[in-house]
Amino acid sequence: TWTLTAREVSAQLLEFRGSDDVNELYTVSPDLPARLCLRVFEQPPRWAWPVMQVRLRLQFEDHPTDGASSWSSWKDLTPGLDLSKQTGPPGLFCRWLGPIAGITCQDCTRHCPVKPTSMDFGMVGSREVAATLPASGGCIVVKKLPPRVEKARAFWDTYLDPSVFFHLFAGLVLVWGWKPLSQSVAVHAGLGGVGALVFIVLTVGLWVFRGVRGTIQGTVPFGRSVTTLGTMVFAAVPAARDIIIQRTLSWLPALDWSAWLGVRDPWYDLPIGWLALAAAIFGCCSLIILGANLSVKYFASFPEPEGEVDFVIGSDGQREDLLPPTPASQKLLAWTFWLFGCSMLLSSTHLDGCSLVILILALLKDYIIFFVQMIIVSLSSDDLQPADLRPLVSQSEMQQQAMSHTEKALAALQQHIRANPRIVGDFRADSELRLRRFADG
Repeated sequence: TWTLTAREVSAQLLEFRGSDDVNELYTVSPDLPARLCLRVFEQPPRWAWPVMQVRLRLQFEDHPTDGASSWSSWKDLTPGLDLSKQTGPPGLFCRWLGPIAGITCQDCTRHCPVKPTSMDFGMVGSREVAATLPASGGCIVVKKLPPRVEKARAFWDTYLDPSVFFHLFAGLVLVWGWKPLSQSVAVHAGLGGVGALVFIVLTVGLWVFRGVRGTIQGTVPFGRSVTTLGTMVFAAVPAARDIIIQRTLSWLPALDWSAWLGVRDPWYDLPIGWLALAAAIFGCCSLIILGANLSVKYFASFPEPEGEVDFVIGSDGQREDLLPPTPASQKLLAWTFWLFGCSMLLSSTHLDGCSLVILILALLKDYIIFFVQMIIVSLSSDDLQPADLRPLVSQSEMQQQAMSHTEKALAALQQHIRANPRIVGDFRADSELRLRRFADG
């Protein structure tokens, strides 16, 4: 049984249930916020800090005097919630980036606002929301609950962060595969297609922005375009006129997109809506294909030489072909992939030391594999015998084969001297006499 004062009755209530099954009741108001801090025994194990996070889950209850609450009555709950958090100093990666890290990193040593996330599949006005804290600890400050909420329940919840594994996978792919990715035609085409799509979105956004800016200056939005297009549509297409009127007047039932797509030409009964949609899709696809082709040409490698290729002998004794150099565009793309992969690995986990170790291991992958292979070979070399690697011949068979091959080689040399007697004169006098006697048998 709770005993409340008159001020507490008028204020919103927050019931917090800790991991020790102890309930605490707070009154929440802008002048009297509720500060909920993560205690040591509520934190996950230290070994799990890199991949786990803690969230404060809030469950709302509305006023009982409002009657049975429907789903639509919860639409304005989440926007009225005012939360902030206080954590430790930013990580090493954020401090190293400095001002650039302001996009993704926050310094919450004092307070910084928190945008709660819905626990009901991201639906607006959820009955349950959550605010996230790092596993190392921190506090959530509840400054204000939604207006329609009489009471809220709060408790801590730990969960495995899936974004850590995504960052690890993507970072390792970029760090280990920067070279084949920078040379891949599919990657080049994908970059061009995405760039073309971004260009389309920016162009449409700029057009909308310029039209809306005209409203601020006291003119009609989109000016001549809206006037000309609107006059033509209202005069020539009765169905479009009915749709616009129904959308404008709130007391008339509004039609869905099928009505817009079903608009037809009054003269030839052509499906104008579907034709406009097909034209828009065709234009977007054409621009995306054009961007992909331009990107492939820009990042393309120099053609490989045909026929015989010049080469040099490297320091390890292997042949090194003299091929055309890598284009500057591919080098820049490779460096971009590598640096972006290193950044993802440095920010992959929620513990800076663990992220740094993962990056170092990823960069030293080849050396680690070679070192492990050498250790395996050295450990197994004590018991390794030649017979374990290949079948061996007996001593007598080895001598017989040696004598046979020696006799064949001497006979071949004898035949060569007999066929070319002039080569005997190229040697000294004593050697010439021996060669003549050897050739005569």
